Amino acid sequence: MRITSKEVNVRGPMMARAGRRAEGPPGTRRKCIGIGGEDFDKIAPTIDRRSREGCQDFAVGHLGYSCLCRGGEIGTTADGDFDVMRDVTIASIVPRDPCVASRQRKWLEAWICAIKDVEATRKRVPIPVCRRSIDAPVGSDPRDSYDAIMAWVERRRVEVPEHMWASTPLFVRPDGSWWETPHVCALAQKWGGLLGYNKSEIGGKSFRIRGATDIAAEMGCEGGARVVQERGRWHSDVSHIYSRTQAQVQLDASARMANAAGGSLESLIPGWTQPAWRK
Repeated sequence: MRITSKEVNVRGPMMARAGRRAEGPPGTRRKCIGIGGEDFDKIAPTIDRRSREGCQDFAVGHLGYSCLCRGGEIGTTADGDFDVMRDVTIASIVPRDPCVASRQRKWLEAWICAIKDVEATRKRVPIPVCRRSIDAPVGSDPRDSYDAIMAWVERRRVEVPEHMWASTPLFVRPDGSWWETPHVCALAQKWGGLLGYNKSEIGGKSFRIRGATDIAAEMGCEGGARVVQERGRWHSDVSHIYSRTQAQVQLDASARMANAAGGSLESLIPGWTQPAWRK
């Protein structure tokens, strides 16, 4: 019997969240193989990045990979309403000039909001994405997330008047609607098929999973843990409350992560799914 409304029942959800933190994630994790990094070497020849569709698809994959985005953070969740204050607009991508922290490479800010936020109180945070080379020809490196993202941003800036950048979705479907989680999932599954994976083991989080895996591979599990936590927009541990994000570490991570090789153990062992972990 319902004795109170969801609006009044504040203590119950708070206790449920506290229990989840103490007990760890319930149930089993669905297998999901990551896509990104060295996979872009195989994906790039199969699409025409000079076309509008190919350019956008490549940018979606790279934003999801480099910024560790969930499918719904590319656009919205399934059947979601686009929120110009929280979702990715054209103005959410801010190109920046080379600097000491970026080791004189071009870089950009991608303002991303975590969608796992039932109270809808979180705000967008800047995720830096650094170019992998100072002087390589633009688009010559399929693993370069900066080039892939900026190629699409520049197209959108031409298509849309500047005064509308802050209110217009960065990624749009042919009918003009914004991307949703199922669209990101469909792209990942299409690419997963090209890579020889079972499509049932590919999902909207595949780019996020591979990004986190590659950062750990390049920076070590311990050294990369803080970078993954910050780039993935997970709530910080209390022990980290007084420390601040280091610009050079984040920029280096975005440039190095695509060097990683091998992917996850899940991709090598059919039928095995990595369990949910807790501290």
